Amino acid sequence: MGIFDNVVKKTLETDVNKQKTINDKKKKNSDSGNTSDDEDVYYEVVTNSGNLNVRKTPSMDGAVLGGLPKGTIVLLLDDSNDEWLKVRSEAFKLEGYCSSKYLRKQS
Repeated sequence: MGIFDNVVKKTLETDVNKQKTINDKKKKNSDSGNTSDDEDVYYEVVTNSGNLNVRKTPSMDGAVLGGLPKGTIVLLLDDSNDEWLKVRSEAFKLEGYCSSKYLRKQS
């Protein structure tokens, strides 16, 4: 296993732990009757193969800022465009637009 593989593995482990924390918070809020609409919304990268491109603008012509592996959890920043969601990955230090086809909303 190479250095890059170790980094990706550690990052995915971090994302899994973050998702557990998010789920715990949601359960706690649900149990307490808190149904605030301004809760953070998270999505999971669900590519078939390879990484999901993060782009500077919401377009296939937008410059690629980086890529996110399958399973990465991202924070939704803007969903005003049906085809492109603006997201942030703390684990990969990336913020930009991803195709909504490859993102699944976390419940």
